[in-house]
Amino acid sequence: MACRAVEERKFFTFTWALENASYCWQKSKERLLSPVFVVEGIENTKWRLALYPRGKDDDFDISCGLGRNTNSSGVDNVEIDFEIAFLTGDGTVVLSSGKKRYTFQKGNFYGFDKCVARFEMFSAKRSVFLPHDTLTTRCRIWKSVGEVPESGQWFARTRIGVAKRSFVWNIEKFSTLEPGNEVTYSIMSAMNDKLLLSLNLFLRNDLSSSNSIRCKLVYFDQSIKYCTLQMFLLPASGNAIKCYQDEYCYDIAENTFRVFTLHLKKENLMQFKKLYLPGDVLSLFCECNFSTGIILEEIEKIGCEFPDSHMEQLSRFTCGVEERQPVSTNVCKENTESMHYDHFFCDIKLKTKTGIFPVHKKVLTDMSPVFEKMLSNNVDANDCVFIDDMEDDTVQRVLQYIYAKVVDDLHWKAACNLYAAAEKYQIPSLKSQCTSIFKSKLCPENACEALLFADLHQDNNLLSDVQEFILKYDKDIINSEEWNRLVNKNMKLAADILYLKLNE
Repeated sequence: MACRAVEERKFFTFTWALENASYCWQKSKERLLSPVFVVEGIENTKWRLALYPRGKDDDFDISCGLGRNTNSSGVDNVEIDFEIAFLTGDGTVVLSSGKKRYTFQKGNFYGFDKCVARFEMFSAKRSVFLPHDTLTTRCRIWKSVGEVPESGQWFARTRIGVAKRSFVWNIEKFSTLEPGNEVTYSIMSAMNDKLLLSLNLFLRNDLSSSNSIRCKLVYFDQSIKYCTLQMFLLPASGNAIKCYQDEYCYDIAENTFRVFTLHLKKENLMQFKKLYLPGDVLSLFCECNFSTGIILEEIEKIGCEFPDSHMEQLSRFTCGVEERQPVSTNVCKENTESMHYDHFFCDIKLKTKTGIFPVHKKVLTDMSPVFEKMLSNNVDANDCVFIDDMEDDTVQRVLQYIYAKVVDDLHWKAACNLYAAAEKYQIPSLKSQCTSIFKSKLCPENACEALLFADLHQDNNLLSDVQEFILKYDKDIINSEEWNRLVNKNMKLAADILYLKLNE
């Protein structure tokens, strides 16, 4: 009854949109503050929200809280009821703290250390929490005794400045690069031609490293607070291969550069020079995005009696350069995805040798006739079905596809395992996705293995594509150890390639 009474009382609402939220630079225990807002109905007290993008206690959770300003008016101690919630772009509540009662002194903050896991917000459920990379947080405040005179609302926006650079870095005469030498690419400002960052590529001077390729990212602009970097190898086949991805929070007091190793070795590149170093040029596609801090803060008193159904005004207020698109088209997908990650209403469990996965029988049986038969006949007294043909990571990837229609960027072995699972459980759309991954990751080192795999699973389309790839790079592949292993394992497959070569 008490809870119902709180809901019926008038309340004050503060809504804060944080644009480009992925580019928050705060480290663990560091907070980002909203603009200050005033609650006129509670003695004109001043408040603000605090967000800890990398957690208050650890790096794994998002923390959020409400604080009373040090220079706030009113009495020393103010007791209120309040709720903090994260919203979607249309105003739907994704996650709520529930109503809490707390007595705030001036300068006092109170909040929630583990609101949501960073992985959920920035990856697994990104489309729900961060439509257009905007995190919308709402705080409602009630008087603990009595009620505010009227239901007022304020809206604030904070925009993090982001600059994006993408370029192809062609490193000529790569075969002559030796340890001790560096090749440099300078990243300049588009506004004033000022040097912002540089990438320095060099070989690791270590006999055991097979000439691992390393890079040093050097910061020249002290306004840069956070940086993301992706690098892709561009082979002659046209299929880009990711060789590095990471993010950095920059602190000039700690360091002005970062050193990292690419997933490439000079020895391997030289072995398949025709594919990876055409014309003795190493081509890398680089995407570097960086944050320069807050570039906009604004706050607006919208007025009274502002119902949730009027979130259209919120959408207009928060729109940036990128055109906003309706989120309703993805609601069903997001709701199903949320059911999986939050384990809402799970009625059955998949059990492996080392893990248990709560699932929804209806969702799985609608996707797979094999699951339909299995979940109807092989359920034990504890509502568990034992899965003995998949490792935990493969089970998780199958479920991620069934619930969210998402397939992550997989390494070769993981893609093989996922393909085999899709084939066994008769999920043709997932099988097709895996086939696309195989084609994008074909290279001379795995082409023979891919041929054996396609033959084993009688996938004629994949087999044909792999044969075509081997014929294109026949000189590199037929003289390799991988080819010798293919001949020993399946002479007919090797003979078919040679026959096709003779008839070109």
